[in-house]
Amino acid sequence: MTLGSLTKAVWGGLRIGWIRGPREAVEPLARLKALEDLGSPLLDQALAARLLPGLPALAADRERLRRERLATMTRLLGEHLPDWRWQPPQGGSALWIRLPAGIDAHGYAQLALRHGAEVMPGNTMDTTGRTTTSSACPTPSPRTPRENWSPA
Repeated sequence: MTLGSLTKAVWGGLRIGWIRGPREAVEPLARLKALEDLGSPLLDQALAARLLPGLPALAADRERLRRERLATMTRLLGEHLPDWRWQPPQGGSALWIRLPAGIDAHGYAQLALRHGAEVMPGNTMDTTGRTTTSSACPTPSPRTPRENWSPA
């Protein structure tokens, strides 16, 4: 059985996925999905149908772009905020950053937003209580992380 999705390969808002496997395993899952959410949006399905033939090339292009953005983000963080710590993501587009001691991730996220940087407090998704923040690697801009994040 295999699972697939257009979410990472195309766009995070395109919530179309699939299960491929033996009919006797997939049919009960399809019935459960139909009962749970009454089906996927028609427009999303139509878009997915048009995108699927070009998915390998599209996924490769998105991965190249993700790697470029990650490299830019980590380089700029290292140059401008050297006391922050992070590890390269194992998957996905979020860079999990360990904030310096004494910085509250929730308060920091609110302040950062006022300065034009969108980050999510990591402890909203991590029950260990670590003080982290998550940032999707954005399109590089002329403003550095220090200009966007440091004032906060």
